[in-house]
Amino acid sequence: MSRSSSLLLASIVAVWLASVATAIEITRTLDPSIDTVGQQILTVQTYTSGTTAVLDLGIYDTGAAVISFAAYANEYFPQPHLNPGGAGGQGINGLVIGDVSQPGTVLVGGFQDFSINVDLDTLEFDVGTSTSPARAVPGIQAFVGSLDGSPNLPTLSGTPIHKPSVAFPGGSAAHVSFSGIDFGSSLGLTGQLFIPTFDLVSPGQTLAAKAGSTQPTVIPLIPLGLDNYGNEGSDITVVPNPTVAGVGLGMAGGSALVTAGSMLFDTGAQVSLISTGLAAGLGLDLGNPETTISVKGAAGEPVAIPGFTLGELVVGAAIDGSEADDTLRFLDVPVYVYDIGVPGLDGILGMNLFNQADEMLIDLINGRFSVSFYETLPEGGGGEAFDTLGALLAAGGMSFPVFAGSVAPSLGLGPVVPVPEPGTLVALAAALATLACRRRHRR
Repeated sequence: MSRSSSLLLASIVAVWLASVATAIEITRTLDPSIDTVGQQILTVQTYTSGTTAVLDLGIYDTGAAVISFAAYANEYFPQPHLNPGGAGGQGINGLVIGDVSQPGTVLVGGFQDFSINVDLDTLEFDVGTSTSPARAVPGIQAFVGSLDGSPNLPTLSGTPIHKPSVAFPGGSAAHVSFSGIDFGSSLGLTGQLFIPTFDLVSPGQTLAAKAGSTQPTVIPLIPLGLDNYGNEGSDITVVPNPTVAGVGLGMAGGSALVTAGSMLFDTGAQVSLISTGLAAGLGLDLGNPETTISVKGAAGEPVAIPGFTLGELVVGAAIDGSEADDTLRFLDVPVYVYDIGVPGLDGILGMNLFNQADEMLIDLINGRFSVSFYETLPEGGGGEAFDTLGALLAAGGMSFPVFAGSVAPSLGLGPVVPVPEPGTLVALAAALATLACRRRHRR
């Protein structure tokens, strides 16, 4: 071999080795005992049409193609209806029926924007939001729940919130910080109770690398569904949902990965789901699950779905630049098996995957989701704070339902959960914070 041929071969080998070396992987090991369920992201959502204004606490839900308001909100603060009974879809074990609101502006902010003032003498309270009105999206026809047709449907801040507004004429992205609020300190409790902050930001931004967290991981998102914004007629406003393609699933022991065609990226889902087809490919025995969970949808009776722990779940990503061969790998992943009934979807990537997350940036305009994880989860006095909060609630005679309901979207309506009564919303928010804090405290 000539000297020039040797140099050429060496150059080729060097380029190949360099390409192999540039591939980066971030691995997160989950704890199936505490990472089965993930934390949802609370929002403050208002609807305004003429002289009518409605404010409610909701859930930021990328799995919901609509904006919804729970039935109790409509009972206390009636909204003008364009099409009574004209909103509906297939829920778990039944139909979900509601009303279509008149076109109105919908303003969504994070829980950090929420304020409540209580008169202890009269027990009357005023609630409000500090979110800038310039962020309101006009012309939204919302799904309004009804007590007879959709009593369990919660208030959902779905994908239409990212449509253009005065503040964001090109549409918006969402920034989430999982340690944004120390709810324990604000309540005067002993110990920390972290609750996420949520904020709309300009699209095209990126997460900044920072000490104590992994490099930001960027995952491509592919839209699924119709977009009728501006052409709704008498229907509810519907905007596509984000999906992730080519997710690899494998069992412990290094067996070959089974590849999902498309999975819904759903911030409203507390757990992750895979289809029965994927379960069969993985060799799971659905008659002998490791665990089960009872799911109650917006319609029908609860159903039990089987749960298993996968060895790994692998997502293609860009971690250090635009490399297509970087990966985000989760180990010991709790999943449940359920066919969500949406053509083209093989499951849901739920929030239980992100209990170790520090920040998220969800940019549906540019089709990408960025996330960074804590290298070491922050410690706090979660146990003491939880006990103190429990004592306060018991002393006040308060009780509240737990967000432990459905995880499957219903034709774009997103996950549905038991709906709290209006007077228990703040207690519910505190309960969600303690849930997240307990997970971190136990690690």
